[in-house]
Amino acid sequence: MLALDAFIVLVTALVAFVQCETVELRPGKEIEFFDDLAKGSNWGVQFQNVDGTIGFRLSSPEGVIFEGPAETYGSYALTAKTAGVHSFKFRNMDPVGTPPKKPSFSILGSSAESATKLDPVQNELRELNDGLRMVRDEHAFLMERETKHREGDFPLSTHYVVALNTNSRVMWWFFIQIVMLGAVCYFQINSLKRFFEVRRVV
Repeated sequence: MLALDAFIVLVTALVAFVQCETVELRPGKEIEFFDDLAKGSNWGVQFQNVDGTIGFRLSSPEGVIFEGPAETYGSYALTAKTAGVHSFKFRNMDPVGTPPKKPSFSILGSSAESATKLDPVQNELRELNDGLRMVRDEHAFLMERETKHREGDFPLSTHYVVALNTNSRVMWWFFIQIVMLGAVCYFQINSLKRFFEVRRVV
């Protein structure tokens, strides 16, 4: 049974392919990535950029699917309605002379043929694998951003200062709750002892 579970996990890992990449994007430049998808394939892109906002566009053979305002991170998924080349593009809209940005991104996907051949347990394992990968990538992005704010040459950002302040308040509130809980427990134990105490009348 253990061998069967290991085999299912291995097949799921092979079916759900994930590619992680980091690129350098100079100011005023664009970079585009292409993938040839079969009809019905699930495909997604998750990206993050610690260095600030970056433009993103998602296209299919029918045209542009999504093009939104510049952002620091995003996650987009689609099911290919037609077979053909799908692409996504990053744009650095900063003026020339500013430092380059280094967005990192993950491509999540599975082919339509492999999805139809899997049983429901394998499909669930594949979805769980993709979800865990996205959580891991998001955690890595948050840790990288915190490290950059903590060790950077520039003053601490507002977000980092607010996070430090909030963490401090949560810690002190936790200790206050522990003291209050101890006091309530002590009061209840003493009250119950007095209530059940047998008193002799002489």
